[in-house]
Amino acid sequence: MKKFMFICMLGAFLSACGSDKEGGLPCPPTAIGVDVNAIDLSVDGNVSQVNTAVVFNDLVFNFESSGEAVFAPGNEFDPNKKYSTDCVGLPVILGSINTLSEFNIYSTADYNSKLTAGTSLNEVFSVQSIDTGDFDYGESLTLKQLQGDLPISAPRYFSLILNQAPEVESSHLFYIEFMVDDKQIIIETTELLITGNE
Repeated sequence: MKKFMFICMLGAFLSACGSDKEGGLPCPPTAIGVDVNAIDLSVDGNVSQVNTAVVFNDLVFNFESSGEAVFAPGNEFDPNKKYSTDCVGLPVILGSINTLSEFNIYSTADYNSKLTAGTSLNEVFSVQSIDTGDFDYGESLTLKQLQGDLPISAPRYFSLILNQAPEVESSHLFYIEFMVDDKQIIIETTELLITGNE
């Protein structure tokens, strides 16, 4: 019985030592931002199939930027270092550390007699939401007007809508061009048959 008690006490002592050792590990460093290297696009408006007819004001272009986590100098994450697994952190949407200096949209088709294929369509797209981490531009700003405010902090999440119908129903393949720091990112949409009927 004494031997059993000794083994139990020894086990408890070793377990406590292990807990202290784990408790002495530092928490992993917290990222302070994201270095954007990609922008993903999803399109709302019942456009699951290529060239499905969609009313212009039903279209929403949703963008999400992603990249590598950035840490404060001297507090970088070390993959070879052991960190405590008991740390609790609050969920935070990190802003980017980058600058957006260009943002243009083009189409392979004429939008109207003035905005022909290959010309900028920034004036027919309005900002539904754009978050630069410090400022929300709201939904009254056209992309052309936003160009006047560039450069700004590259947003993580943003969306655009069309503010006017095309002159004729036609299929559009949109090319969306971003300049993030010195890196050009170009996104190509699926073919969208845009109508003016509400």
